[in-house]
Amino acid sequence: MLFFKANTKAYKTYRRDSMALGIVYGLLIFLSAWCVKHHVPDGVFWLYFWSLVPTIPLVGMVARLAKYLSDETDEYQRLMTMQSLLIGTAALLITLLVNDFLRAFAKASPLEPFVAFVIFCAAMGLTKMVQWIRNRVRDDA
Repeated sequence: MLFFKANTKAYKTYRRDSMALGIVYGLLIFLSAWCVKHHVPDGVFWLYFWSLVPTIPLVGMVARLAKYLSDETDEYQRLMTMQSLLIGTAALLITLLVNDFLRAFAKASPLEPFVAFVIFCAAMGLTKMVQWIRNRVRDDA
C-alpha cells in the first residue's frame, strides 16, 4: 500500500509479512516457469501443479490482509483499508462484467491472464493515493 503511512503495530506486521510473501511469490513464479519450460512435466498433473504453485503466496497475501483488518485497532486506518478494498473489488467486478458481456454479445476475446488481478491492485493503490492526498491531517503527532 504505497501511500499508506500507518505506524501501527498491526500495519508493520502486515507490511513485513506481505513483503516476505511477495519475495516468495517472485521466486515461485520463476521456479514454476523454469520447471515447465526446461523440464516438461509428464502428464497433466504436473502442469496443473506448477501452474498453481505461484498462487499460494498470493492467497497468503489475501489472508494476511484479512488478518491485518482484524488486528488493526485504529478505526480510521481500518476504514481507509476497507474503502480501498471495496473500490478495488468494484473495479474488478465491473471489469469482469463488461468483459463477460462483450464476450457474450460481441464475441470479443477474453481478458489476457492476470489483467483482472492487476486492475484490482491498481484500483486499490489509486484509492490509497487519493486517500493520502485528501487526508488533511498528515501526522498524528
